[in-house]
Amino acid sequence: MVVLNRTDYVSKMEDILSDASKFSLSSNDDNLQNLTKFQRFLYRLQKNNSLGEEDYHRMYPTSASTPSLYGLPKTHKPGNPMRPIVSAVGSFNHEAAKWLSNVLAPLRHHSTIVRDTFSFAKEIQNNDLRGCVMASFDVKSLFTNIPLKFTTNLIIKSLFHDGCTQFQGISQTQMKKLLKWICQSTTFQFNGKFYKQIDGVAMGSPIAPLLADVIMNHVIDQALTKINVQNKPIVLWRYVDDIFVAFNDMSALDTFFNIPQQCT
Repeated sequence: MVVLNRTDYVSKMEDILSDASKFSLSSNDDNLQNLTKFQRFLYRLQKNNSLGEEDYHRMYPTSASTPSLYGLPKTHKPGNPMRPIVSAVGSFNHEAAKWLSNVLAPLRHHSTIVRDTFSFAKEIQNNDLRGCVMASFDVKSLFTNIPLKFTTNLIIKSLFHDGCTQFQGISQTQMKKLLKWICQSTTFQFNGKFYKQIDGVAMGSPIAPLLADVIMNHVIDQALTKINVQNKPIVLWRYVDDIFVAFNDMSALDTFFNIPQQCT
């Protein structure tokens, strides 16, 4: 349990929300209007046989509450910055986000991912890294900094390639609209004001972990493709935005570290 001065808490949260590239002021009317429009969108999908009856009823919202934003302090970092989280349960697109994150789950898979600390410990034990230069990378505010348009385009390219015109009965155009409804249309409230996130992803949305894995997998793939063989890491393991690497020498580590900045 962390006890904070309320004024400091609100100030830190409003500093996050002041980033005009990520957030904009909105109103609760937007949320109510989106509810009606999303209902119509799902109805058209179901009528066009793009969405099964069971999935339609599961995703169709009959009401919607306005999500609330709250912050959890990062007590392990200087200044105790806040980790913004949106409590999205009950929002008009929450069930659709859960459904989509489930059907798109295979996109999260990658050879570098470790499931938990036990898996990481096992990998360490199975690899002799004596004499290697070891390091860990951490992405600053990953969810907030996910390039949303770029990442959703990665998803579309993964689903619709080699002449594929449908995924789960949904066309490419419909999937783009569904991703936009889920990722870019939620209005939330904090301290009596309403906001909309215009880029990045809110922690608390069921789709957020999937988007994080998609962009991280892409960055890692691009880095491994662009770097010379002699500078490639001996091992690379990732858990969300925490990356562990080992190299033969420091120069290879420095070279690899600067590669991902050019990937997106």
